[in-house]
Amino acid sequence: MTEPEVKLSRWNWRNWPVLLKLVAVLLVPTVVALVVGVLRVVDEAGAVPGYTRVSHVVGVEEQLSGLISALQRERDLATGFAAHGRKGDQTQLNRQFADVDNRAAAMRTAADRIPDLGSTGYPAVLYQLGALHQLRESVTAGNGPVSDVVDAYGAAIDPLVALDASMLRQLDNVAVTDDAAAVHALVASREQVSRQHAIIAAALAEDDMGPVAIDDVRAAAVRLGTEQEAFRAAVTPAERVTLTARVAGDAELARQRLMQQVLDRGAAGDPLAVAPAEWDARTAAAAADIDGVEKQLQTRINDTALALRDSARAAAGWNAVALLFALALGVLVSIFVARSMLRPLGVLRRTALDVAQRRLPEAVSRIREGGVGGEIEPVQVYTKEEIGQVARAFDEVQRQAVRLAAEQARLRENVNDIFVNLSRRSQSLVERQLQLIDRLESSEQDPEQLDNLFQLDHLATRMRRNSENLLVLAGTEGAKRASRPVRLVDVLRAAVSEVEQYQRLVLHQPPAALILGRTASDLVHLLAELLDN
Repeated sequence: MTEPEVKLSRWNWRNWPVLLKLVAVLLVPTVVALVVGVLRVVDEAGAVPGYTRVSHVVGVEEQLSGLISALQRERDLATGFAAHGRKGDQTQLNRQFADVDNRAAAMRTAADRIPDLGSTGYPAVLYQLGALHQLRESVTAGNGPVSDVVDAYGAAIDPLVALDASMLRQLDNVAVTDDAAAVHALVASREQVSRQHAIIAAALAEDDMGPVAIDDVRAAAVRLGTEQEAFRAAVTPAERVTLTARVAGDAELARQRLMQQVLDRGAAGDPLAVAPAEWDARTAAAAADIDGVEKQLQTRINDTALALRDSARAAAGWNAVALLFALALGVLVSIFVARSMLRPLGVLRRTALDVAQRRLPEAVSRIREGGVGGEIEPVQVYTKEEIGQVARAFDEVQRQAVRLAAEQARLRENVNDIFVNLSRRSQSLVERQLQLIDRLESSEQDPEQLDNLFQLDHLATRMRRNSENLLVLAGTEGAKRASRPVRLVDVLRAAVSEVEQYQRLVLHQPPAALILGRTASDLVHLLAELLDN
C-alpha cells in the first residue's frame, strides 16, 4: 500500500518558490551581518561624544587652572597688603580682583557646555566664587592677622583644586587617564608651593615667623611631596626622568633651600634676613616649571582626545562605507548566484513541460503510426552541478520513454502480424469448409439433413466473421473489396446470412439506395456484428 499523500498549505515553506526560498536563506545571514555592522558603526559613532566631552573637560580644566593661578596671585598680593598694615596703593590688587572675576566668568562659560557637573563639587566652587567679595572686603578693610588672610584664600582655593580632581576623574579613557592624574598632581603641587610662598612672604614682611606658620609650611611640604610622588607614578617611565627633572629640578631645589633657611632662622628666633624679592623670584621660577609641564600635559590630553574623536568618526565612516559595500556586494553575488540557479531551473521546467505535453506525445504518436520517434533534443542546460545533472537525467528519461514506446510499437506490430497470419489461415480453412458445405447442400434431398447443413453453413460464416474481427483488431483491411456500387438490400441480406439466428430476423424492403463498393464489405461485417448481439 502506498502512503496517503499529505496536502500542504500553500503557505507552508515547502511550497514556496525556489526564488523565495533563496531569498529566505540569504536574508537571515544578511540581516545578522547588517545588524552587527550597524551596531559597530553605532558603537564607533557613540564614542565621538565621549571624546568630545574629554576635549570640553580639558578646556574647563585649563580655565580652572588659570583661575587657581589667578587666585594664588591674588592671595600673594592680599597677603602682602595685609602684612604692610593694609596701607598703600591698591591698584595692583584691584586689577588682580578684576582678573580673577574675568577668569571665573570664563570658567563658568566653559563649564556650562558640560552637563551633569553637580556631582563634581561645581556648586561648592560657585559658592566660594560668590563669597570672594566678602574675603576681599576683609583684606582691604579688615584688621585681622595675615595668617587669617592666607587661611581664607586657602579655603577658597581648595574647592577649586577638588573640582579639578573630580573633573579629571571623568576622563575615563585609558589614553588620557594617566595624563589627567599627572595634571591634577601638578595643580595640587602648585597650590602647595603657592601656600608656602604666601606664608613665608607674610613672615618676611614682618621679619618674624612663628611656630604656627612654620608648621603650616612643613605641612604644605609634606603634601607637596605626596603630590610629586603621585605625579611620578602617573607619567610613563620614559617621561619620569625628564618631566620630574623639570618639576623638581634646580629651581625647586633652590626654592626649598631658601625656604629651609627661613624655617631654620624662624625656629631659632633669629632675623630671617631674606629679601622678599629673592623669595618671590625663587617661587616664581619653580611655579613656572610646574606650570609649563602642566600646560604640556593639558595640550597632549586635548590632542589625544581630538585624535581619538577624529579616529572614531573616520572609523564610523569607513565602517559604514564597508558595510554598504559589503551589503551591495552580497546583494550582487546573491543575484548572480540566484540567476545562475533560476535560469537553468526555468529552462529545465519549460523543457519538462514541453516534453510532457507536446514532444513525447508527438513522438509516441509517430511511432504508433509506423514512423520513428526522431532525435531527442537535450535540455539546454550544460552545467556540471546538480541542476545540470538533473537535466542530463531528464534527457536519459526522455530517451528511455521513446525507446519503450518504440519497443511497444514493435511488439504491437508483431502481435498484429500474428493476428493477421492466424486470421488468414483460418479464413482459408473456413472458405474451404464453406465450399464443401455448399456442395453438400446442392446434393442433399433430405430436409432434415439440409437444415443441419444450413446451420453448419451459418456457423462457418460466423467463424469467418471472427477471423475478419482479428484482421480489424490487427488494423488490416479485409481482402474482399467490391469495385462497383452495391444495393442496400443486398448488403442487408448478406449481413443477415452471417447471423446464426437468422430465422429470428425479419427483413423489410429497404430504400432503393446504393452503397459504395469499397465500403460494402465493412458495412456487412458491422451490421452482422450488431444483429448478432
